[in-house]
Order: sequence, then structure tokens, then C-alpha cells
Amino acid sequence: MQGNVDYRSRGDQLTAEEEINLQTKLWEAKVLRKKVEEDARLLQNRIKLLQFEEKRAAKKIDETRKKAKEVMQLKSRNLQVNRQKEEWRSSRIQAEIRKSEQNRLAREAVRQSVEANKSELRRRIIAEVEEVRRQKTDNREQRYLNKANIRARNEVLISGVKDQERRLEEKKKRLAEEKKGLAGRELEDRLQQEESARRGKEAEIAKLERVEVELIQRLQHTQNVQKEALRELQDALGASPAEERPVSVTRSLSKPSTRPSYPRSATPNPRRPGL
Repeated sequence: MQGNVDYRSRGDQLTAEEEINLQTKLWEAKVLRKKVEEDARLLQNRIKLLQFEEKRAAKKIDETRKKAKEVMQLKSRNLQVNRQKEEWRSSRIQAEIRKSEQNRLAREAVRQSVEANKSELRRRIIAEVEEVRRQKTDNREQRYLNKANIRARNEVLISGVKDQERRLEEKKKRLAEEKKGLAGRELEDRLQQEESARRGKEAEIAKLERVEVELIQRLQHTQNVQKEALRELQDALGASPAEERPVSVTRSLSKPSTRPSYPRSATPNPRRPGL
């Protein structure tokens, strides 16, 4: 700087004017230094701000590019999904058309089969109804024959029982007459034989009665089964079942048995002679 004087090179003291000038220059130098420092600080701040803005701009650019890339990928996926949906919709429509045609053909086949089955079923039902009616007629006649046979057998059994009773009474009378001339043990043995024969005959009659009851029950069960089968066939044809008065086969069961109940011993045991 021109006009600057190096006061240190001088060996004399400063004058008042020179000191004032020197202080003024010092102050101006300080002011200039502070101004330069402030300018430097402001410049650094602007540089930092510009660097920050540059980074933020670069970040926004990256984000924008990333979003653009994602949007493009999303559009591509959407296009692919829409294409797949369209293909799936088209294939589904074609499948529904084929299925509808198959269902129509299946319904037609089922309808024809049902018509054929109905005709066959109607024919079979008519044949079964005719067969059941014929069987009912045969069974009615068979029931009448069975009842007559059972009645005749009962009469034979009752007649046999009465004959047995009569013969037993005659034997008892003969035994009573013979008892006087026979020893007590012999007479007692013969009486026991006669009682055993009577009990055997009674057991046979009881067995025959059980057989009769079993036959009647089986005949009742057969009648019920036939009536139920006829009712089912008539219901299938839509006709009301015919009223038929069932033939009772339990009359013989309700009648009291004509077989007499024999006492365990027809006559008192004779005492042995000498006892």
C-alpha cells in the first residue's frame, strides 16, 4: 500500500498524527478482515447449501427414476395379468359352452333312460300286481284248507284224548278189580307203567299243540307280509289299497283246550300187603 510507512524501521517515537493514522489503518484492516471472514463464511454456507440441494436433487432424481421404473414394471405386470385374465375368461367361456353342451346331452340321455325305466317299471309293477293277486287267491284257498286241516286234526286229537281217557278208565277199573287178587308190588308197578304211558301221551299232545300254534303264527306272518307287499305295490301305482277282511287264524287259539287235565295219580297207590 502506498503511503504506508514502516514505523518499526524508524528508531524514533511515533507522533500523535502517525499513531492516529496507524490506529485508523488497524481498525480498517480489522474491518476488512471481518468482512472477508464474513464473506468467506457466507460463501461456505452457500456452498454447503448448494451441495445439500445437489444431493437432494440427485436423491429426487433417483427416487423419480425408481418410481418410473416401478410404474413401468407395474404396467407390465398389469398388462400381463389382464392378458392372462382375458385368456382365462376366454377359456372359461369355451369350457362353459362345452360343459353346457355335455349337460344337455347328458340330460337328454337321462330323460330317455328315465322314460325307458318308467315303461319297464310300469310293466313290472303291473306283472307283480297280477302275480300278487293270483297269490292272494291261492293263499286264501290255502288258508281255508289249512284251517280245515287244523280243525280236523284238532278233532282227531280230541277224539284220541277221549279214547285214551276211556281206555284209562277201563284200565283203572280192571286194575281195581285185579288189585284184590294181585300182590301190592306187582299192582303198583303196573299202575306206574300206566301212569307213565298216560304222561307220554300227554307230552305228545302238548307237542302237537305247540306245533299247531307255531303253524298258525307262521300263517299270520305270511298273511301280513303279503298284505304289506300288496299295499306297497298299490301305493307305487297310485291306487288305494283294496279293503279286505283278513281271515282270522287265531280262533283256535282263543278256544279253551278240550284236553282234560289229568291228576298225577288216577288212583291212590295201594298199600302193599302186610304193610
